[in-house]
Amino acid sequence: MENMQPRCAVTEKDQGMLSGGERRAYLSALDRGVAADPGLACGIVIHRGTPILNVVQVGAARRMVEVGCDHRDGRWRYVWADSGEVIAPVGDVAGAVRVLARELAAGRGCR
Repeated sequence: MENMQPRCAVTEKDQGMLSGGERRAYLSALDRGVAADPGLACGIVIHRGTPILNVVQVGAARRMVEVGCDHRDGRWRYVWADSGEVIAPVGDVAGAVRVLARELAAGRGCR
């Protein structure tokens, strides 16, 4: 069973409203968006009990980033799993994919 707690919830009030199913659903939507980009590949994995999306640049598998989904201030957002920095709101899958592609092309995530 996956961890239902938030990765980086801000308040106890936010924690009470969270659902692991929502996080997974939003990450699945981003997974579909990333999969539609021919320059990117991805997959959802469980990291420390929480689902995250691993995204790589095709042809440069050493460039990988991990994307989380956190509930903050009453809203779900895609975040960089390592820092918690916001990438995009969950309603902007296309915008999140553009950010991921741009950051991977610029070298973010190099191992």
